[in-house]
Order: sequence, then C-alpha cells, then structure tokens
Amino acid sequence: SPSKSDYISEIYAFIPGKKEKKQGEKYRASYEKHLQEADKEVERLLSEARSKAEKQEEKMIMRMKHV
Repeated sequence: SPSKSDYISEIYAFIPGKKEKKQGEKYRASYEKHLQEADKEVERLLSEARSKAEKQEEKMIMRMKHV
C-alpha cells in the first residue's frame, strides 16, 4: 500500500503553481539583474556624454577668449 508521503507527493503533483512559482522567481531574478546591468550602462553613457559636453564647453570658452 502507498505510504503517506507517496500520497502527499501525488497530491502536490496536481497542485498548480509550485513549479511555476519557482520558474517565475528565476525569471524575476534574471529580469532584475538585466535591469541593473542596463542602469549601469545608462549611467556609463550619461557620464561619458557629460564629459564630452564639458570638453566641448571648455573649447568654446577658449575660442571666445581668443576672439
């Protein structure tokens, strides 16, 4: 005769959501990681753009002083 744990395992096999929840948690962790990476890339690009803008501003100021 089946044991109590066998019976419980069979019941859990038909309960939806347990595997889906674990899979969802994996997807969420992956999504959040990608968002963090994207945020870092955005910050890097903005920093680079600010640096270029500052250099352009310095060049313009130097040109104005020599006019």
